[in-house]
Amino acid sequence: MKIVVDAMGGDHAPGVVVDGAVAAARAREVLFAEYLAVTADKSAATDPLPLIQRVSEIIQRMHKDGTLLRLSRQFYNLDLVTPAAEFDLGALNQW
Repeated sequence: MKIVVDAMGGDHAPGVVVDGAVAAARAREVLFAEYLAVTADKSAATDPLPLIQRVSEIIQRMHKDGTLLRLSRQFYNLDLVTPAAEFDLGALNQW
């Protein structure tokens, strides 16, 4: 039996055909969503802020030029960029 994945399922992206998969009931709504992040040790001997700022600049540039959206659609077949961009990082009070 071949199953076409229609949502993220473990390590399978949407649209992937999986041999030997077991059919399951379709969820009516998103069951779980997670924004991933990189962490830095604030107590490290080397100040992590310059690295964090540089990585943030690169990600912002990728967002601006459409690279993040292209990669999101290529690997996940959906736009994960727009909802993530609406998240208020300042609310986390990290720095």
